[in-house]
Amino acid sequence: MVMIAVFGLGLLFVGSLLGMHTYFMIFGWTSWEMYRAKRIWYLRGHKGDKSPFDLGVWRNVKSVFCRRARPTEWTMLGLSSGPAPDVGTDELSSCF
Repeated sequence: MVMIAVFGLGLLFVGSLLGMHTYFMIFGWTSWEMYRAKRIWYLRGHKGDKSPFDLGVWRNVKSVFCRRARPTEWTMLGLSSGPAPDVGTDELSSCF
């Protein structure tokens, strides 16, 4: 009975972490940005709940699971001079 209770609590903890980080992934946040936004210099002037790095659900998920083979330079949307690059559409993409 004790083993079942310990397993259940562990499953609840891991399930909560999975749910929280899935939410962060879908909406373009990191846990650090979500909880420390007032202390991060590039988020200080940002208003609202939407992340400045949010690319939309599908592109956010692709940016996590289909990383590019070469490093990219991150820019905040709205501050770049051109359109945001499409994630995972060239020959260096790892999937899709």
